[in-house]
Amino acid sequence: MSRYLLPLSVLGTAVGGAVLLKDYVAGGACPSKATIPGKTVIVTGANTGIGKQTALELAKRGGNIILACRDMEKCEAAAKDIRRETLNHRVNARHLDLASLKSIREFALRIIE
Repeated sequence: MSRYLLPLSVLGTAVGGAVLLKDYVAGGACPSKATIPGKTVIVTGANTGIGKQTALELAKRGGNIILACRDMEKCEAAAKDIRRETLNHRVNARHLDLASLKSIREFALRIIE
């Protein structure tokens, strides 16, 4: 029994480490299945990266999604991609430059209207 103890311990440690590494590298998935029909969500920086993935997930859940981006070409392309992937046609692109208070005020007024 003792001659198998060390190899089994090493194997168990290696397998456990591999599972933890896979979970760390792959990132997590949101386990919630909540839907948001009728809700409006504004996602800033939604043309790439985590903003785009957030908008994509929210669009899958049925919300009215507003992508707020500085570069309208990239924003329109991201909105088109999200609409195509989710079949949610309530995904809209709007201009917003967070470095400009004028842009923020104009954006807020358009949203309120």
